Amino acid sequence: MAKLGASALAASALVVVHAKGGSAFNNNYMCCCLIVAPPNIPYSLCARCGYYIWTCTTGPYFCNCCEMTQNFNCGCGTPYCSGASCEHV
Repeated sequence: MAKLGASALAASALVVVHAKGGSAFNNNYMCCCLIVAPPNIPYSLCARCGYYIWTCTTGPYFCNCCEMTQNFNCGCGTPYCSGASCEHV
């Protein structure tokens, strides 16, 4: 499987997301700078098969972030998939 290229990751850093909603997840996954935002697969699936896994913090939240390319066995049926999970710390 091909990995996301440097240009794709650089493009993800340019993504600006304005989340709406009141949950901690919706308001705080933004520190991940995901290619697909909001995330389109559960973090647990992405982390199991993802190529890029990292963490970030925003305010009182710690987020686990993940991105991967298409992989039908892991629930990613689109060219790129993102997952995130944030917790109040």
